[in-house]
Amino acid sequence: MAAVAGAALLVLSLVDSLASWPSNRVLVVHDDLSRIAGAVLVPCWIWLLVSLFLVVRPRAARRDTQEEAARRAAEMRIWRAMFPDRRLRLGLGVIGILCLGVVIGGFVVGGAKGSSRILPGPSYQISTADLNDDAWTPVAPQQYTLWQARFIREDGLFTVFGLALAGGSLGLLQLHHTTRRQTTSSRMTGGPDPINRDGDHVR
Repeated sequence: MAAVAGAALLVLSLVDSLASWPSNRVLVVHDDLSRIAGAVLVPCWIWLLVSLFLVVRPRAARRDTQEEAARRAAEMRIWRAMFPDRRLRLGLGVIGILCLGVVIGGFVVGGAKGSSRILPGPSYQISTADLNDDAWTPVAPQQYTLWQARFIREDGLFTVFGLALAGGSLGLLQLHHTTRRQTTSSRMTGGPDPINRDGDHVR
């Protein structure tokens, strides 16, 4: 579920940012995209970080050389189990480069951080540090559209967060499947259980 949410946020932010480059028009306005990103990233990132913490705990102080070596070996096996497919790693790398290009391109084309609102009338207003020091400022409809495009280009950073969420979630899912297969195989053959994050056998 988190992987799907991250991928959806990535695609939405990517398409919206790219669409603003040639025409200064957006598919989803900045405030709506920010609310969507908040609803996706806050709960899903909490789940992802807690899950990663449970899988790979922070290193304890004063470990001897043998314990540290065993822990590092176990951590390496965990990360390899999360992303065993070279094509998946390559795909995530290519998408990461694309996201980085969108972020850099958005800044080059012209991005800005701020908010917008439409009051009855209608009255189009913008709040940004680049215009009257964040004070709400009335603008023409054409300028309102231009500022929306600049805000969306700044939101290109959501592509990076969406990719990290999708990639991390896929890795955890793959680790779960791999561990379950290894546990089932070990129990059927009477061999040792899979090794946990501390390098010990799971009982």
